[in-house]
Amino acid sequence: MAKISASYIVKNEEATIIRSLSSIKGAVSEIVVYDTGSTDNTKDLVKGYAATFPGQIRLVEGTWNDDFSAARNASAAECENDWILTVDADESVELLNEDKLFQFLDIASGSSRGTFDDLDAIQVEVRGLAPVAMGPARKWKSLRLFRKSRCEWVGAIHEQVRLKGSGGEPRFAFCDAIGLIHNSQDFTTQVLKAKYVRNLTIAQKALESADSSVFPSHVHISLGRSYYDTGDFVNAIKYFQSGLAYQNVTPIERQFALQGIIRASLNLKDFDLARSSLEELSNCGKFPVLVRVLTALYLSLFGKNEGSNGRPSYEYLEKANRTISELLPESVDESGGVWNIDSLAPVLVENYLEMGVQDEAYALMKAQLAKGVFPCSLSDILKTANALGHDMQEIVDQVVPGHIKYVLAEATILDPAQADEFLEHLHEKWSTDLSIVVVGALVVGQNLNESRKRIWEARLNELQVN
Repeated sequence: MAKISASYIVKNEEATIIRSLSSIKGAVSEIVVYDTGSTDNTKDLVKGYAATFPGQIRLVEGTWNDDFSAARNASAAECENDWILTVDADESVELLNEDKLFQFLDIASGSSRGTFDDLDAIQVEVRGLAPVAMGPARKWKSLRLFRKSRCEWVGAIHEQVRLKGSGGEPRFAFCDAIGLIHNSQDFTTQVLKAKYVRNLTIAQKALESADSSVFPSHVHISLGRSYYDTGDFVNAIKYFQSGLAYQNVTPIERQFALQGIIRASLNLKDFDLARSSLEELSNCGKFPVLVRVLTALYLSLFGKNEGSNGRPSYEYLEKANRTISELLPESVDESGGVWNIDSLAPVLVENYLEMGVQDEAYALMKAQLAKGVFPCSLSDILKTANALGHDMQEIVDQVVPGHIKYVLAEATILDPAQADEFLEHLHEKWSTDLSIVVVGALVVGQNLNESRKRIWEARLNELQVN
């Protein structure tokens, strides 16, 4: 039976590392934690946890040179097994069917008869718990399980699993016996901005030695992706295009670059460039799902900007929504992105509102809220409900237990009087989460009249007494 080693690279991950290790322990025979310079309690936590499971978990004190692939490959090199499962410290195993996983690996290793054999790598599903500020939770398929004898990580940033030496794409298949969850729901805007700036710095440094790289197109395209993340769409397009100029650009890199150009040009409202790049991606013939997704985004934005007399073009918005309907209930694009009603609802809702189809928009808003997802701002949800004659309580009734703190984050940017009314409804309904509601109300309360402020302060005092 095939054996798996879990490979980590970590730095200052004391908040999440034990949760991650405990979730992965049952799926692997060995865990290697490669520390790249932690200054918090990460190393002590790993050592303490390793002592509880002698022989299974090892801490390796490594180095960091602004190269994620170098660190990941160094961690994999410390592993005893050939099959390597790469896990980040803020990820946990969400799904695990051990029997099915190891049966899959035996077939993939060519030691069992099956519909495929002799794979280089395996895709698994990753689900992201995104903060409200980042939109709905996403799912994607990622090459995380691979043979280190055949594969390695390539790229200082936005690293990818490639065949050793050639940089070619490994032969892989998807396995649904194991799934990871990325616990990024508590990321703040400041944390995300810091990550993007760090990534840009690494990508800019990598560009200095791009010509000597075995994968120079990746260096340029990674820099384009980093500029895109920081909102510099002009430079993003520049480096996506320079990456595409290389003759050895791989199909997956081509789609990353063309997708990046399309998205960046849409942000700049350069619809001619977006359209020509979309045609180029379509002509590749290898990315039909991704082309549909990007076509829907193009039609939506083009329709909002190209209507007559400053009004949106309903024709294009309707085409966008029809294109989205072709992707439902769920489609997986060729880069592993999973598109479903949760990820596409924001586009649908915005288009419905632009077209004045409020009933459709409101029904979708409520359905998403019942799943703990905000398809648009709370302000737009309440505005739509009011226009249709629905009571605010109806929205409050959709709030999912455990998501109140995200609702409160939205409530704090409402008009103070409207926020106060909304929080009052929450206070009446959520008896088990009153402290969260009251504290949220006090944040809003800085702009309330004195009588309402005193009511919320009295409620807080009552909670403290009890």
